[in-house]
This record gives sequence, C-alpha cells and structure tokens, in this order.
Amino acid sequence: MRNMLIEPPTIYPTSSKKVAQDLPRVQLPATCADYKSYLRALVGEGAVRRYGCPLLDAVKERLDYELSVINEDEALYFIIMQDMVRAARDRNIMVGPGRGSAPGALICYSLGITMVDPIKHGLLFERFITSDRMRLPDIDIEAEEGALGKLTEYLREKYGREHVANIITYSCDKANPNKVIGHGIHACGIALSRLPLSHYTPLTEVNGKVVTVYDGMTIEDTGPVKIDILESEILTLMHRVVNLIIERKHVKLNIDTLSLNDKDTLDAFSTEDGAALLGGGEELTKILSELSLPTFDDLAAMYSLDRPGIIDSLHEYILRKWDSRKITYPLQGMKEVLQDTYGLLIYQEQLMQLARVIANFARDETDDLRMAIREKNAGVLLQFRDKFIKGGSSNGYSVGELEKVWNGWQMNASSLFNKSHAVCFTLMAYWIMYLRVHFADEFRQVVYDMNRKSPCETEYSYMDTIISIAK
Repeated sequence: MRNMLIEPPTIYPTSSKKVAQDLPRVQLPATCADYKSYLRALVGEGAVRRYGCPLLDAVKERLDYELSVINEDEALYFIIMQDMVRAARDRNIMVGPGRGSAPGALICYSLGITMVDPIKHGLLFERFITSDRMRLPDIDIEAEEGALGKLTEYLREKYGREHVANIITYSCDKANPNKVIGHGIHACGIALSRLPLSHYTPLTEVNGKVVTVYDGMTIEDTGPVKIDILESEILTLMHRVVNLIIERKHVKLNIDTLSLNDKDTLDAFSTEDGAALLGGGEELTKILSELSLPTFDDLAAMYSLDRPGIIDSLHEYILRKWDSRKITYPLQGMKEVLQDTYGLLIYQEQLMQLARVIANFARDETDDLRMAIREKNAGVLLQFRDKFIKGGSSNGYSVGELEKVWNGWQMNASSLFNKSHAVCFTLMAYWIMYLRVHFADEFRQVVYDMNRKSPCETEYSYMDTIISIAK
C-alpha cells in the first residue's frame, strides 16, 4: 500500500436502507444463550452497583423496557462498547460523562458507558433508540488525549488486527465538490468488523496507518461499525489536575462520583467565570448573579436557555424560581413534567413526556413528534395534531385547551434543547469549577503547564475560557 493521493471508489453501496452492521463476535459465558441474555446479565450487575440491592421498581421497570427494545445485534454492540470503555478505565484513561443521546439510556449508565443517571435527570431512552430504528445507535465516546490510539490498539489485540482500521477522509475542491484534492485520516473514527475489513472495503495506507478507502459517511453502509472516540483536551486537563491533587494532598478524588450539591461550586457559577464555563457572556453573568441558591438543574437550564430568540425565558425562569405564584401550567397534567423547570418547557425530552401524559402517545411516537416539529414537516404534523387532540380529549381536556397547547408547540418547540447534551455539558463545567474552587493551586499549575507547552490557537476555544478563569 502506497501513501499517495487516493481517489474515492467510483462504486459505492447503493442500498437506501442501512445494512445491519457485521460486528465481531464475543464469547458468551456458559450461563447465557445469546447476546441479549448476556447484556441483561451485565446490565443487572451494573444496575446493582449503581443503585444497590434490591433495585427499586422504577429502575427495574425502566431496564425491562429498554432491554425489550434491544435486538440481538444491538445487544452485541452494547457489549462491545461496554468492554471498550471498561478497558479505557482499566488503562487509567479518563472518559467523559457521555455525549449525544446515549446518556438517556439506563442500560448505558448501568454498563458504565455513561456517567449521568437518566432517571434522576429526566432523560429518555426513546430519545436515543426507538423500536423501528433501522441502524445501530451511535454511542460516541469522549476521552482524554491519546485515547484513540490506545483503544484502537486494544481493539486490534482483542478482535484481530485485520478487523480494525482507521478511516480515510477526503477534501474536495470548493469550486468543484466532485474533484478530490487531498485526503487524510478521520480524527476520531475507526472501523470494526467481524470479517477482515478487506471483505467490505478497499484498504490503503495514509501516514503509515492502514485506512479504509470508504470514508466515514459510507463505511457503515458496507457492514463494519464506525466507532467514534473523541479526544478532549479538557479531560486531559482534569485528569492531570486530579493526579496532581492526589500526589500533593494524598486524598482520594474521583470526579465521576462528586456530589452535585456542593455549595461553594454552585455559588461560583454566579460570577463572570461561571457564565463563561456555561458558554455565556455578559447577559448570562447578570442573570446568574440574580439566581439565589443555584442548583445543578438551574445551571443546565441556564445553559439551554442562553440562546438567541429564547433568552427572555431566562428572566422568566428566575422570576418563577423566586415566586412560585408566577408558575402556571396550561393543562394541569403538565405539572408532573414541568415542575422541575417551574412550568417552562425547555427540553425536547419534556415535550416527548407531555405527549405521552396528555394524549397517550406511544414512546416511539414521541420521538417522531420531536423530529417532525424540529423539521417543520407539515404533513406529519397535521397527523400528529389530530392524534394529540383525540388523545387529549379522551383524557378530559377540551379541544380549545389542546389546540392552544399544540399551536404553542408548533411555534416554539423547534427551539427546545436536548436535555442529555445539556446535562453532560453542564456536568463537565461543574467538574471544572469544582477543581478550580477546591484545588485552586493545582488547577492553576496544570493550566499554566499545558498552555505553556501548547499555546491555544488564535481561534477562541473552550480551553481559552479555562485559562481565563485560572488566572
């Protein structure tokens, strides 16, 4: 294989339907007949570690539902991902709390793939997987720098070197999108398959690494699964701070298990530095300074509402937090879902829950509704409107009340935020603030050392925010 300009294949997979991923097989324990039963066993053990024994009925019911939706291929995928994350932690690689919608799965939390309790934070499995899904779910892993190479090597040792490869990327002429002018290696994606990768895709070599000739947009159409391991400078920084604290203070510190009710950390967010960590500026600083006794949930809401077009809701959130008399619910049944956000509809997950509570939508239908509202699909929305009115009427609500709620959703619900992402981002910000508040000397030392060795690029980054609050 030569390192030369590679032209993409002229023949691509043509199926419009996603093929089932051809995953490497995992040896089953003698007590398990298939991957679904093995996954159930792993999830059960993990849930007991998370919640204790016996499991609460709410936990058991949620796990039973999620596991009932998972098919055999998906079960194998979860087993592989769980094993990879476990291998990362065994190698002392810091892994993030989760990305995308995967934190909505209790099975991911039980398996240790994610670090956010979806029951506690009101996250939904159906935001992640629905029963009619035609492809594997995406579980993106965020870990400290160096993780991609180490975990790629782990997968090669476990499944065979010919079953794992990096993925090519192509760059095209801006004036002619069909003209390839260069290629490289995908920054975070690797391909993994049951048969040798050459069975599914041509292979070549780029910068000394074996890569698939099919790019990341195409490789899964041929059979292999694409696993994304995103390397984070922020996690590198946090891991170094934790290591320095342990070295200097001789204390055990595991940020994965930090309490989210630390008063000093929460209070520190009512400053310019706190607003910056949540990605906001002057307006959010002012609003946070008015927020008495902030909670972790408040911070997630602030992060989600600090957006053009809906920032006025931030002020409304503060008013309702101060004065419960200002909290209103268009329908009484909404209180169960919206009381944690003082009657405001902020998250996509809340919309999905409301459709179930008010109008008897099935779990899968609520995600279809979310997507239809986001995409403003008029035909589908009309069908959902009729279902919403009919279902709500059967629960005793008037047509006028229901129409008013539905019209509000159609106008405003496209701006709702993914709560899984909001909680995970806020958790990362909380971890950073905790280290900065309680271990300021170690925090400053690591930030200084990292910035001195690798100064930030001129383009502003989140690392620049961390450097600014360390001064």
